[in-house]
Amino acid sequence: MASRQLPTWLAVLLVLVGAGVIVGYYWYEGTYFVRPEAAYLSVPHHAVRAPAAGRILTFRARPGERVASGAVLGVLETSAGAADLIARTGGAVLAAYGTRGETVAAGQVLAYVGNPDREYVEAWVSEDRLAGVRVGMPARVSFPALPGRTFRGAVQAVERTSVTGKSPLLPTPGPFSSRTQWVPVRIALRGAPPLAAGLSARVSILLHGGGGA
Repeated sequence: MASRQLPTWLAVLLVLVGAGVIVGYYWYEGTYFVRPEAAYLSVPHHAVRAPAAGRILTFRARPGERVASGAVLGVLETSAGAADLIARTGGAVLAAYGTRGETVAAGQVLAYVGNPDREYVEAWVSEDRLAGVRVGMPARVSFPALPGRTFRGAVQAVERTSVTGKSPLLPTPGPFSSRTQWVPVRIALRGAPPLAAGLSARVSILLHGGGGA
């Protein structure tokens, strides 16, 4: 039995329709949404650094531990005498790198202290999509750690500097090159439960009201 073949005109029509659907999808995505290269959960934080080169005499910082503003997290022996390692603001120890007896350089980061009660999402947007992003634009956020759940948010701030190094909470995603830069965009969350800083996130920023969040 001879196989039946589609008429040439119908095959061409199907190809054109398929191409149109693909083009339409990418047009819609590019027109209504910005989807950042990478995003992760962060909190306001600061680094506790060695004020001078020296040797750590004591180090009390432990990840997850709550500390008060001005708390002494350790003592450093320097050529000028003992120097305290102080938390400038209260919060929780997000990361601790110091070890008793360790020799450290001036300015070396020994811990990060942040406020876990003020979590937000930091999204890295390619510079060629940044022009359309404005403070107040709605966003949709999900976390691989919470499958099936999506949270609403809004653009809270657009940084004025590009991503040039590593986040203290998450390794820098790639590939980075001299041709393209990524700019941090802060997303305020609504209704999300307490989560661990550093969790990866997926973000969609709605550019126009007609796209639907």
